[in-house]
Amino acid sequence: MQIFEKTASEQKRIDEFLNITEKHLEKLKGYEEYVQTSLLKGVREDLLQITNNFYCNDRKLNIGIIGQVKAGKSTFLNTLLFDGKPVLPTARTPKTAALTKIEYSKENRICVEYYDINEWKTLEEYGQSEIEDNEHTVARETMKMVAESGINPYTYIEKQKEDIAFPSLEELMGQLNE
Repeated sequence: MQIFEKTASEQKRIDEFLNITEKHLEKLKGYEEYVQTSLLKGVREDLLQITNNFYCNDRKLNIGIIGQVKAGKSTFLNTLLFDGKPVLPTARTPKTAALTKIEYSKENRICVEYYDINEWKTLEEYGQSEIEDNEHTVARETMKMVAESGINPYTYIEKQKEDIAFPSLEELMGQLNE
């Protein structure tokens, strides 16, 4: 993904800057009474701390993107994460109506977790209700989409989870846009 390539490029520039400052500080050793090096040392230490915090493996940033149907959530994420490539579908039928989690991977892959039987039964019950709140409306829309598609949901419920690798980003995008 291009965003990670940009990050790697920035890390290279930061490393070069840190090396240059270290060389200058080495050359200035012995001249501390004539040249104030504390500012340069402080900048270097601050930059090291910031980059170490950024690349810390245990640090995870979670960002939630919420909005009305057709508000442009997928388009926004495609622009932000995939340099505008239509990786996340922007079709009329929303694919991001369910929780969609995006994580970095060197491989082109998707991992799908399906409803379990209890969740699906609840969704069916909500879909048959006349209550006019968001949960029941979404359930009715989901039931309608399933009926129109001819998909047997129980085939997927039995799978529970599916991890699919793709040889190329284009093939992954094709699968998401089906």
